[in-house]
Amino acid sequence: MDSLKEKMRNRIIGLLILLIAGIIAVTIIFQKKNEISGINEMHPVAQIHISSDFMKEYELLWGDGYVDAFVRIEDGEYDVIEMAAGIKVRGNSTLEADKLSYAFKFDDNVDVLGMGKGKKWVLLANAYDPTLIRNYIALSVANRLRLDYTSECRFADVWINDTYLGNYLLTEPVQDGEDRVDIHQALGDFLVEYEKTRCDEDETSYILTDDGYRYLIHDPKHASEEQAEYVLDVMNHVESVISEVKETDRKQSVFLSEKQGEYTDRERSLSDDHSSDSGVGEISKLSEVIDIDSFVDYCVFAEFMKSVDMGFSSEYYYYKDGLLHAGPVWDYDMSAGNVNSSYYTHYSNLATTGDSAQGLWIKEQGKLLKELMDIGDFEKLVWDRYMDGEVQSIIEEIYKDEGLIDKVVEEYGESFKRNYYEAGWEEGKQYFAYSGTPLPTFEENVDYLKQWYKRRNEWLLSEIK
Repeated sequence: MDSLKEKMRNRIIGLLILLIAGIIAVTIIFQKKNEISGINEMHPVAQIHISSDFMKEYELLWGDGYVDAFVRIEDGEYDVIEMAAGIKVRGNSTLEADKLSYAFKFDDNVDVLGMGKGKKWVLLANAYDPTLIRNYIALSVANRLRLDYTSECRFADVWINDTYLGNYLLTEPVQDGEDRVDIHQALGDFLVEYEKTRCDEDETSYILTDDGYRYLIHDPKHASEEQAEYVLDVMNHVESVISEVKETDRKQSVFLSEKQGEYTDRERSLSDDHSSDSGVGEISKLSEVIDIDSFVDYCVFAEFMKSVDMGFSSEYYYYKDGLLHAGPVWDYDMSAGNVNSSYYTHYSNLATTGDSAQGLWIKEQGKLLKELMDIGDFEKLVWDRYMDGEVQSIIEEIYKDEGLIDKVVEEYGESFKRNYYEAGWEEGKQYFAYSGTPLPTFEENVDYLKQWYKRRNEWLLSEIK
């Protein structure tokens, strides 16, 4: 009897061990799947129905501002939202598109599809991107890097007054808020966007620094002269420290270069030690005014994505806890090779290889970021981070077989097809003179994007090494 009990106990223990091992294995697989899939989980395509009496009789224009509307949002996973809102046309270059982008605004903060609470939401048409996914990919990658407050997003099929407009990307705008960019004006925090030339009606919202960099103040909204002066003082101080560190780095490089031929092995060793210590000191000075990690990852992200807006617009920075932070990222539909090479000859490397996936972009087009990348020790941080295994796994996951792009197309492919075959947008049509000339089919454009990302990563890795 005792022998039988012993056998039964051993059998039960064995089964428990197998059960525990199975649970651990499933957990590991699940975690690995989550690591690979990216921060923006796949969700059902939301359905957004917007009705507006104003838009029944008139075409909505940018100058009309917000008009009354009623919005219904559902996706089968979250509670249905049905409430009044204001809606307006939004964008800059996208205002020229046949397929317009919109912003809508509720009276109160609303949690939309689990993305957190906010009054204002954006519907990006992606009219100039034949794949419809460049913005989604960019936001997904930024979320996986150390770029806080990156906008969450969901794909949606959109109707206005029962007319199907196609596939849109519903996303959070870049603005302050507890579930947006969590900054506090009372503590001296602010949010700015680098804007080289564009103007809004509110001239007081712009500042021009001593180094000639022009910023639009997003928050505080409609900044007073006193508030604008404060933001200007902070940005001037940040830029002055960066300039000082850059000049120190330049002088040190010249000194080491001039002395290189005179060094004995002993002197060269001492010089290398001094250079290393000096580099740490210079980075330490930078860390007194900027958040190093966010700027490093922003440079990694921006260099890889290669947007035409670099050094022109859509570069955001926020000031919080006494430091300037890089981000959040925004507006990447005209990135990753989606440009008209006739207009963007330098971007497209027409004078050399003809491959837009090549070339160091920040040092060619950047402004504040270029100043930082001209500092040797900061640049080294960027390239070390780029080659880091974690970052490489994020980047390679974009374009590899069954990677992020393939998953997005598989998950939302039916909506993408409806965009072209039901809404009537043409797969191979160029809707903007400055964007790239699309290939004939959606599938070909997606494959071009995958191959561009792959070539870009391989070129950068070879250049760094």
